[in-house]
Amino acid sequence: MIIYEYRGVLVKAPEETQFIAVGADGMIKAYSSKPEINFDGSLDETLALPVTVLNANKSLIDASLLKVFAPIVLTETVSPGTKPFKIGDKYIIQSSVDEEACLNSEVHVIVNCYTPGTAPWTQVLHVHVSGLSIDNQLLSSVVDVLHELHVS
Repeated sequence: MIIYEYRGVLVKAPEETQFIAVGADGMIKAYSSKPEINFDGSLDETLALPVTVLNANKSLIDASLLKVFAPIVLTETVSPGTKPFKIGDKYIIQSSVDEEACLNSEVHVIVNCYTPGTAPWTQVLHVHVSGLSIDNQLLSSVVDVLHELHVS
């Protein structure tokens, strides 16, 4: 057996170990060869080798201190005549949402706009929420335009 450090956790694994990863079940797995990837993106664990975590207490962390990776997705309609947003633009979130959750998570906003006489457009924006304004509006700025659709 050999002891490896995997992201701050000490793992005792067989000597033939070539790869170490976290499996779909959240358990650390060792492999003697590169594992196949299943259709759902998880690793094939049929050839996983047994491992022992020696300092599991190092992996313990209060979940409230972590950033949530599942984005909060909001759908909003902006006023007619609004131009599509660009990276760096300020965006005021109109939806009634938990400010604390938005500050600690990734936020995506699906923005729809229709101006009579023109083609409607939709954008999916990744925004960074900076906080509340004086008049209790949730302020953000556009980090990335993830998707853009203009109907012609």
